[in-house]
Amino acid sequence: MKLSKIYSNFPRRFRTVSINEGLNVVLGRIKEVKARDKDTHNLGKTLFAQMIDFCLLKKRDADFFLYNNDRFDDFVFFLEVETHAGEYVTVRRSVNEASKGAFKRHKTPDQDFSELPEKKWDHWNLPFDKAKEVLDGLLDLTVL
Repeated sequence: MKLSKIYSNFPRRFRTVSINEGLNVVLGRIKEVKARDKDTHNLGKTLFAQMIDFCLLKKRDADFFLYNNDRFDDFVFFLEVETHAGEYVTVRRSVNEASKGAFKRHKTPDQDFSELPEKKWDHWNLPFDKAKEVLDGLLDLTVL
């Protein structure tokens, strides 16, 4: 399994992040000269990792930033993953319906399913436990 990209239904507020072959680095940098003397932590690197966990159906944590701010209520996040077989699975998870997941299998990478109608998803808004089971099967996580 290889992560391919993560994106949202609001591309101007959460930019698409493509994950390349080989080593990828999440780099946080301060662009404002005045802020360079401040704490260089808290730039979003850990939150990015938590977003990947969210898309991979991590259980709801009441302290997670998405649930503590109504600014994110309308967000839907998508994670495209390459399987061992060389196909792709896109995971869809909504903040409002975080206890559900949807999945779309496809053969071509770098797809944008943010406006894909419900009928075109292979599995739509499955309850959390069933969604985890289906995702494990789609990704063929037999090692785990």
